[in-house]
Amino acid sequence: MDQHARKVITLIGFTGCWILCWAACLTGCRGPDTFKPTDRSLSWADHDDLALWQTGWTSFGPDLVSGGIPPGDEAFDLLAAQGFKLVVSVDGARPNLRAAQEAGLSYVHLPMGYHGVDESVALGLLRLMRTAHAPVFIHCHHGRHRAPAAAAVAALSVGQLDRQQVLACMQRAGTSRAYAGLWRSVESYQVPEENVPLPELVSVAPGHPLPDAMVAMDHALERLEALCLERERKSLEEHSPQFQEWLVLLDEGFQETFRYPRKNLPPPLPAWDQMLKASHTQSKRVADLVNLSDWEAVEAGLRHLRSTCRACHHHYRDR
Repeated sequence: MDQHARKVITLIGFTGCWILCWAACLTGCRGPDTFKPTDRSLSWADHDDLALWQTGWTSFGPDLVSGGIPPGDEAFDLLAAQGFKLVVSVDGARPNLRAAQEAGLSYVHLPMGYHGVDESVALGLLRLMRTAHAPVFIHCHHGRHRAPAAAAVAALSVGQLDRQQVLACMQRAGTSRAYAGLWRSVESYQVPEENVPLPELVSVAPGHPLPDAMVAMDHALERLEALCLERERKSLEEHSPQFQEWLVLLDEGFQETFRYPRKNLPPPLPAWDQMLKASHTQSKRVADLVNLSDWEAVEAGLRHLRSTCRACHHHYRDR
């Protein structure tokens, strides 16, 4: 079988899969309620398998699909062959503009975190949905959490689906309930006024993934410390859901940091790796202590985590 025939068969198979996904959304998508927030086993984002990549796609309407980062040039070619003209990244990493442009695709970069869909991102999604004249593909890294949440807001912004439908599609995509902020963003989203100013859309957003991830991690740690300070006013057991939410966001910050290109990391690398891994290990210990409701140990663990962060900052950031 020649290469052209294989591509035709792949495209036909995908078209059928897309139709089934869209039908499932219309009838009420169903899927697993929760995933481990850092479950990264068997991810097509780490492979070049187009068939595996396509299994992570979720339709939010006839012209809107969410998924993970396209794994190579052939993935962009496949998007173009399916009629897509616009690719939207909500990931922090720099989009692959070369591969997209060679496939005849345009890119919009609206990076967002796991805490929720910020207003600026929601307005950007509204603008592109109002102006896009072709199917839109929205991706994050793994395609399970941020991209489905962004696609849900995009679909709501133009009335393509109702709230119940987009929440069902997020569930089908595998968006974890551990990312409570993403679900809240969709559950509370309101379409802006018609004359609201909309942001300019760019192919590469300003900012740097590593500092952004560090800022997000520091914010999560500050929120965890603040919860401990409220101990006298409210029992920590009552704060357990908030602890879990911020620990998930802290863990995702570490995961984003591990993805940063090693060539751009500050020297010496062995010390960087050691310090970062030590802090990540300590954050996991704190998460285990929260699950055990050992609140005194949780407070002590957070103090130790803060000290490991300060040591790394002193060595790399503050010198």
